[in-house]
Amino acid sequence: MIVVLIFSLIGCSKDIPQDKQDFIGEWRGDGVFMRIYSSGKFVYSRRNGSSRVSINSYISEFNDDGFKVNVLIVNTGFKVTMPPKEVNGSWVMVVDGVRLIKQE
Repeated sequence: MIVVLIFSLIGCSKDIPQDKQDFIGEWRGDGVFMRIYSSGKFVYSRRNGSSRVSINSYISEFNDDGFKVNVLIVNTGFKVTMPPKEVNGSWVMVVDGVRLIKQE
């Protein structure tokens, strides 16, 4: 089994912008767990077969394609193809091709 763990050793907290408040919360999808805090803290894990990626860091910026996270000294991008929106009573978004549902 290949395990890849990426933890940020640095990062500065920047609150989530007012127009991105719908991103805040715990999200789950096929093999993905993602938690975004109002403080900008970002916790993420993704399993794909026998590999796993984990990130515990901060969102550094939102852009037209999604958002970036500080991982060590590199910004890692997450592509948001469907921003958070309510669908049939549940909040849904698509990040890096994975449909995520907000947990209550």
